[in-house]
Amino acid sequence: ELGFFPRPQVRSLAMGLLVGVAFFYICRDLWGDDVAYLGAGGLVLNVTFLRVSSHVQCETTLMLFMLLSLFCMMKGTRDDRYWIGAGIFSGLAYLTKGTGLILVPVFAVATLWIFGPRVVRRPRFWVFFLLFALICSPLITRNMMLYGEPAYESANSHALWLDHWDDIYLPKYQLVRQYPEVIWEGRALPTMQSYLASHSFSDIVMRASTGAWRESRLFLASLEPFVYI
Repeated sequence: ELGFFPRPQVRSLAMGLLVGVAFFYICRDLWGDDVAYLGAGGLVLNVTFLRVSSHVQCETTLMLFMLLSLFCMMKGTRDDRYWIGAGIFSGLAYLTKGTGLILVPVFAVATLWIFGPRVVRRPRFWVFFLLFALICSPLITRNMMLYGEPAYESANSHALWLDHWDDIYLPKYQLVRQYPEVIWEGRALPTMQSYLASHSFSDIVMRASTGAWRESRLFLASLEPFVYI
């Protein structure tokens, strides 16, 4: 239904605007006016950011919650009350997209690196994980009830072992989509074991190096308008 798209596009654009505003004030708080104007100006002119903000995607919402979470983590190094906010925003980021889960190890590793093992004696260190779990609990409960696992990945969990993403649609995998929950099901989907059995060491090295090169180009492209490839 084409009438569906204008509303979420407006929401995505609004979240993109909030990202720009939040980014400006966070930069000004941490590093001053010069960095804030330069950083926020570069962000709002970034081609990738503008494209994502104008599409029906969750990425701008994810960026906002991840940005606020990281800000609270950084401020928490001086006042650990900010870790309460970090836990809340990390949970909201995970509810937005599974990528938000990366904030949990980021918080754990960073705080242990900065404060050492004694940080586990701070109650607010554990409050971060408690709030994250509480906020994510509805999604985790739903996944357990519908799919039997806390983090439902569908066919995406097998994508790492494909040579090309389009290979997932090969007839041998018999991939089908079940409604109304949009569950992808297939047979004999690739796994690490099947990948290692069908690829030589040189194949693996070639794929890893090619992927690293392409990801580096993607990163540089994301720096637009400052870098063009």
